[in-house]
Amino acid sequence: MKVLTCPSARLDLAQAEQLFGLWQAAARNDDVTLDLSGVTSADSSALALILETLRAAGSAGHRVSVAHLPASLHGLAALYGLGPWLGRLEGNTAA
Repeated sequence: MKVLTCPSARLDLAQAEQLFGLWQAAARNDDVTLDLSGVTSADSSALALILETLRAAGSAGHRVSVAHLPASLHGLAALYGLGPWLGRLEGNTAA
């Protein structure tokens, strides 16, 4: 399992665009854990990045888990109706 991190405390559109290709490639080649322990704030592009990483992994038969999800993402996930989906990824593995 490969652990992927965000090098910035803020996971916004600019950061998501930088991480997109790296996270997609990793998810296509191995199971991944998205370690967001360094992220203190995030916007909806972070949810999109996680979802696209999950899709890439699933299409290749790999799994994704999320560790240390920031509180701001919990709120956004609930707003978009993704709370249960994101909860399944947090601390677990899902394809």
